[in-house]
Amino acid sequence: MIIFRNSWIFLLYLCGFLSVWADDALVTEMRSWDGASVFIARADLSRYELMLLLPSENSVQSLSKFSRDFPRANAVINAGFFKRNGDPAGFLKADEWRSMTHKTRGVIGFNQHNPQTIIFDRLSAANGRLQSMHRGGHWWQKMNSIVGGAPLLLVDGQVLALDPEALLPTFVTERYARSVVCRTDADELLFILVQGGDQYAARMGMSTGLTILSLRQLLQSLHCQDALNLDGGYSSSMIVNGRMVSGHWLQYFSARPVANALALVPRV
Repeated sequence: MIIFRNSWIFLLYLCGFLSVWADDALVTEMRSWDGASVFIARADLSRYELMLLLPSENSVQSLSKFSRDFPRANAVINAGFFKRNGDPAGFLKADEWRSMTHKTRGVIGFNQHNPQTIIFDRLSAANGRLQSMHRGGHWWQKMNSIVGGAPLLLVDGQVLALDPEALLPTFVTERYARSVVCRTDADELLFILVQGGDQYAARMGMSTGLTILSLRQLLQSLHCQDALNLDGGYSSSMIVNGRMVSGHWLQYFSARPVANALALVPRV
């Protein structure tokens, strides 16, 4: 595949619908999977770093505001779950812990070193003690940022059972808009956005998006080694080089403010 730098390129492949365009080391793809439209931002970790973005003023803000507040970011995606009042739900660390949960939840943790350390794991804070389910040790003490999601889908290329996170069955089996972060076997970091709806759309017969099972199959086709499902449904959205990609159809009418975001930022 030929990539022309600093320009938008669209390539149509005969085997399935696939568009690809590039800007420096950031490659963005659009493809169809199991009836859903999927947008992918792909970054070479030797040239990009992952950053956690928090609201600059209120407890929540639009993804566009996150992008304006941090213009160095080439891609921004909604991240962790949050409560109705805007407080984070689950695990969130930004230099210091902002939120923990006794539930077992998937997380992604990272520091700001070069090269950057990025760790996917499941954590639990039951009985006031943090415990790792897959990585062991106390790796979180060395991480500047930790963002929780649900569920953790892949670790070292292995498919994980969903039982430890005790998710609602409908969250797993219904088709929803999804937001995902994954690391591939080529040491790339991917932001993945699946267009669709949420539990309310599903009740109205508007079952678009992907189930967790279908999402995991998509991630395996993308050669993901580690993958975490982030907040989805109405929250799902992504901005790439200033262009908004809406995950939920309601966002065409009104964007949903979110409590935090992940960004892919070129190294300087």
